[in-house]
Amino acid sequence: MTNGQTNYSNMTDVTIAIVDENAGLWTGNPKFSKRVDDVKLSVADIDIIAGVQRKKSTGATTTKEELWAIAAIKTEHIIDGLKPYFSDKDDKINLEAVSYSISSYNKGNSDNSLKIMQLIYGIGEPLVAAELVPFGIEVGEIADQLIAINKFGKAKPTKKVMTSTSKTATKELRSAYKLLRYRVGQLDLMVNTKKSTAPTFVEKYDFGRKIIHAGKGHVTEEVVLMPDHMEALLGKKFKAGDIITIRNHSDFPVTVGLTDTPELFPDSNLVIEGYKEARLKVPEDFNCIFGHWLMVNNPSHFDDVSITILLAKG
Repeated sequence: MTNGQTNYSNMTDVTIAIVDENAGLWTGNPKFSKRVDDVKLSVADIDIIAGVQRKKSTGATTTKEELWAIAAIKTEHIIDGLKPYFSDKDDKINLEAVSYSISSYNKGNSDNSLKIMQLIYGIGEPLVAAELVPFGIEVGEIADQLIAINKFGKAKPTKKVMTSTSKTATKELRSAYKLLRYRVGQLDLMVNTKKSTAPTFVEKYDFGRKIIHAGKGHVTEEVVLMPDHMEALLGKKFKAGDIITIRNHSDFPVTVGLTDTPELFPDSNLVIEGYKEARLKVPEDFNCIFGHWLMVNNPSHFDDVSITILLAKG
């Protein structure tokens, strides 16, 4: 994967996390749910292709693992449709029965994973197909899930069986990212329909859609600050003229400042409110012989704060 692809994937992960945190705003809207499912399917497809790309052609691979992943993706899609369907029906028994996380069936014991997938198929198959369409499950998709499950169940590990060479996978990734960008764009349109009714959600979503370019010439740090937690970062890593970007991914403010003495928080500092970002340019009069520090502080007594720090060399 290229730096650009990795950066886009990171942005998509943040965006989907924000969408899922606000699921109560959209789970009753089948079109919105479909857009979210489409993005998640693209992300899962990219993970599979990227895995193939990383394989060495001289090493051993197993078609079973790849078929397992495909069956898991299709099963997740069916679960994502069945949950709002049963919730709409107020069918608490079946809602609980299909409430599996993907980690329950995409890794671990393959026999147990297969049983869970077959269980989900068994619950979804008898339902009226047309009634599932508003919840993102198109006609024929449950049948497709069964095909994938059966292929996974019958697969045997095989050495030196490559379903795609690294070169082919690289080409497939380009197509997969093109589809992902389109699907994220479609999700953008759905999110924008919430501007008047849920402006805070839309603001957080737009903030998450910003791409952090963590490629050559950049240093990125992800930090979670506990309540009343102060930390010194980037020691001896920046010089005069460098740009430091701080993004606050939380509901609560964080305080930042530059200093020569990491034991003490600087008197001159900047407060970054929740879901905002700020840029600091390292002053020209900083004496970089001794190295300097970015101080970050969570003033909240009760809540964690999550931040991303990006250093761009001047």
